[in-house]
Amino acid sequence: MISKSQLLKILIHVAIICLFMGYEIPIVFPLSMPHLIPVVGIAYSLFISFFYVCRYVLLPTIEKHHWSIWWLLLLPLSLLAFLLLSIMVSSLRNYFLLLPALRVSNEIIFFTLWRGIYLLGLAFIFFFQNLAISKEMQARQLEQAYQRALLNPHLLFNTLNFVYYEIRDAQPKQAAALLILSDIMRYALRQSKVTHKASINEEMEQMKRYIQLHQMLSEEGFYIDFVTNMKDHLGQVEIPSLLLVNLVENMFKHGNFKNPGDPALIDLTADDKLIRFRFVNAKRYKAAFRGEHFGIENTRQRLLQTYGNRFKLDIENNDTHYILNLIIYL
Repeated sequence: MISKSQLLKILIHVAIICLFMGYEIPIVFPLSMPHLIPVVGIAYSLFISFFYVCRYVLLPTIEKHHWSIWWLLLLPLSLLAFLLLSIMVSSLRNYFLLLPALRVSNEIIFFTLWRGIYLLGLAFIFFFQNLAISKEMQARQLEQAYQRALLNPHLLFNTLNFVYYEIRDAQPKQAAALLILSDIMRYALRQSKVTHKASINEEMEQMKRYIQLHQMLSEEGFYIDFVTNMKDHLGQVEIPSLLLVNLVENMFKHGNFKNPGDPALIDLTADDKLIRFRFVNAKRYKAAFRGEHFGIENTRQRLLQTYGNRFKLDIENNDTHYILNLIIYL
């Protein structure tokens, strides 16, 4: 059953099509010639079909592949297909209506291609207008969800401070863990309210705090190596905030950090062309908790929004190790 919103959308499309035809028909197909009425119906069926194929198939497909050069070849190919189909339909129309055989002239080719470009341009306008509206609605929904889920930060941190001062003398280890957690939460809240980006140096500091917190909570050995090969000025390059913390958290879901002979590895390499993060850890026989892979998928979506196709995120999940490689091209 069609909902009210879907019915309204259909009626709007029908109204726009009627306005479009009402504007063009008197110019392109003078209705003073009754025998041209079937021609009008055939021609506009083709025009409208081409518009909707471009709007709902071609352009979403190209957008999905981030407007790569290969997919952009579909634009001239679609115009060529429209030209050939128009000529074929016109030839069949003339045959069945007992009209003179169609002679393909430069004028017909030019007019048909112009018509295809015109319809493709309209599809572009409607597609990007709808895309902009959708993104704005998603941003509003995310902001509303964030506001609903967010606790009063003053109450939260006042409570954490109270607990910290109450236990710091009697339980210094637990108090230190609470202080690290408080710092991580402050950083996360601050980043979510400001730019959603942070420098590599800031992200590495938070990642190390996160690792330190897990080391403190671990009752057994906790072995992890951290390797950095990066020029000083690259530490100020901005990346999506909490990116490294999310990737490290993914390690903790699957990793075995108890073997000193096979420690986990976090390797950061950066130069003026790219940044590479490499996370390697031995797998435990049973994961610490079952994940639904939302963390990695959300990370991938954030990278797509920030970098488009200027990144690579590869995961190797073999029998013994979990390896994640992330390359960001500057």
